[in-house]
Amino acid sequence: MGQRREFSYFGQQWVAINPANARFLDSQGRRVALSSTIFHELAEAYSKVDLGKPYIGFELGTVRNGMIVTTPSGFQRGAHNDAVQRELNLRNQRPNLQLSGRAGDVLIRDPK
Repeated sequence: MGQRREFSYFGQQWVAINPANARFLDSQGRRVALSSTIFHELAEAYSKVDLGKPYIGFELGTVRNGMIVTTPSGFQRGAHNDAVQRELNLRNQRPNLQLSGRAGDVLIRDPK
């Protein structure tokens, strides 16, 4: 995204966001509040660090006779989709957030 940096320092995971560069529009043209960006990035970091999930979704499966076998329940949401779901839950609890953009959406840098 350009405004977000993740790095590890002595075994700790950090997320840094430059508020001067964190101006985005979502896919519907709505401005994304800085607080929404921060919430999304922290929720994503929680899923990656504390829950040990990769960024994208993945499938749990086994190998049988040289083939990978999975089940519909074997698909697991990755850290990004966990963060998106947390953001949607928060937006449902706080209707005033419906007016602003979603940080978990496809974002476009706001030229203003």
